[in-house]
Amino acid sequence: MRPHLLLAMSWFILFITIIFVCGFTLVFSADDERYLICRNLFDCGNIKGIGYPFSGSNRPDYCGYPGFGLNCSNQVPEIKITQSTYKVLAINNQSRTLNVARTDYRENLCPTLLLNTTLNPSLLSYTTDDHNITIYYGCPAQAPSTSYLLTQFPCSINTTEMTGYFTATDDFSFLGNLASNLIRYLESCDNSVKVQVRQSALEPIIGNATEAKLLGALNQGFGLVWNANDTLCDTCNSSGGQCGYDQTTKAFACYCADRPREFNCLPSPPSQSTKETSNPDSLKIGLSIAGTVVGVFLGCWIMTIIQLKRRKAALLKSKDLPIAATPSSKGLATSTNLSQTTPSLTPSKSDIDKGSTYFGVRVFSYNELEEATNCFDSSKELGDGGFGTVYYGVLRDGRVVAVKRLYESNMRRAEQFMNEIEILAHLRHKNLVELYGCTSRHSRELLLVYEYMPNGTVADHLHGRQSNSGTPGYVDPEYYQCYQLTDKSDVYSFGVVLIELISALEAVDTNRHRHDINLSIMAVKKIQNHALNELVDPFLGFDKDFVVRKMVTSVAELAFRCLQQQREMRPTMEEVLEILRRIEKENYGAEKADVLDICEDDVGLLKHPPPPLQLSPDSMSDQF
Repeated sequence: MRPHLLLAMSWFILFITIIFVCGFTLVFSADDERYLICRNLFDCGNIKGIGYPFSGSNRPDYCGYPGFGLNCSNQVPEIKITQSTYKVLAINNQSRTLNVARTDYRENLCPTLLLNTTLNPSLLSYTTDDHNITIYYGCPAQAPSTSYLLTQFPCSINTTEMTGYFTATDDFSFLGNLASNLIRYLESCDNSVKVQVRQSALEPIIGNATEAKLLGALNQGFGLVWNANDTLCDTCNSSGGQCGYDQTTKAFACYCADRPREFNCLPSPPSQSTKETSNPDSLKIGLSIAGTVVGVFLGCWIMTIIQLKRRKAALLKSKDLPIAATPSSKGLATSTNLSQTTPSLTPSKSDIDKGSTYFGVRVFSYNELEEATNCFDSSKELGDGGFGTVYYGVLRDGRVVAVKRLYESNMRRAEQFMNEIEILAHLRHKNLVELYGCTSRHSRELLLVYEYMPNGTVADHLHGRQSNSGTPGYVDPEYYQCYQLTDKSDVYSFGVVLIELISALEAVDTNRHRHDINLSIMAVKKIQNHALNELVDPFLGFDKDFVVRKMVTSVAELAFRCLQQQREMRPTMEEVLEILRRIEKENYGAEKADVLDICEDDVGLLKHPPPPLQLSPDSMSDQF
């Protein structure tokens, strides 16, 4: 490029930059309104400094997470969970827990509406200190001799007089043959409700149970752990943003000083607006603009010089490279490979890709992989997935590999291909196959080269044969909308694997009913319809073994959270690992005598749910 053209271009860039920066400063000199509002915390009663994920008082809905709205009437914080209202006794932001008590059991054990304590498991879960109490209403007058084990109380609901009982256990096996009589009697009661108390409040009740003691324990509340995109919120806060929720996109939002962003605020020098000065000094603004303009101008000038040097080096280097161009070409016919510039749109036999890498994995030539798979011989097929066929292959260095041949090779697929490589290249785990390499995106076909697993996959061992269902049953549903894989996509896939483990069913099976072909959809439906027992592999002994039922229910609850359609509602992999470790360490056998299956009640997994109430139904489908 000639010197006078370079000078003219530099002045043109400077002129455009001044216009852009001045306009930008005038438009965005003030902080974003949502950023300022969501910085506010509020107090309610004895609870101070309430912030995300809660909204209420001076914090609009977009400053919190859906379902975490607090009502602070009369300085008593209350929250609505499914159909019931709870008094909030305490909030712990460090452990992300809150202590709540049901308001309908504040004064007596006879509320107008009889409702179970139910949660949305994707948002809330019980703490390990919580314990279930079952209260029975409308029981027959003729009670069995073993009813002394229950605590009786009189009750009047909507002018209807009735007899009620409550018990801290549903396991009466110690009664021997008499247990069945007591169980049948309780099942004949009109209604039953499960409520929660803390373990520490339960001990006085067990010793000498009275109606007053139970009310006292209920008013002490119980613990809940919340899950409201807390990991994203930590990232947002650390970058200087305020956490919130975009009501339009129905997703987490990070409100920054200039505008809302998806996850975090881009690092930038603190402006006057972040120092809460509503009328900045004009001299400081002028200096800021001038500094920005000079910086941009110098950056453009340096980049221009670098580009000139690179172009000159490329011209010198091209003399030694084979040029696959027509005689009429007036210049270099260049094209960018995954990791380097080449002089043709299609790699030639000179094996330009040889030795090059992309995100740390090797770029293979198409010819080498064609040779490794014996021209993609059908007899070497290992499986057929949703996006391509996998072949057995042997590289020139003797390594045995699995080569994935993608079905399409258009521009959109090439972009997805590169994104997949970027994700897989960073995955290193002893239980995951390693990505050895790939072809160039300009290759005749898009190919991925994986470590070969001679012992087969998890699906092979689960189903006793080679599984040809491939990846469709494991893929994040949001992938088909944005064609981007995230760490939450891995969480979804892992949820499918968890369901496979407890059901022994394949992720995709066209032999099932058309509504049940996709295992994840079927599992979510079964769990919501109180039919977990229909999903679990009968060989596990779910209906007969208490410990198995507890553990499987806990795993099913975790899988249910992983399989949420919206990725923001799913836990992180770190949370999944923590929950699995907790399940592994849980001493289920020790709890059998006096602890009810909390998780079953939590996600509506009861095999035999209580009979529907004429006053109000208890439904898992309610949105928290």
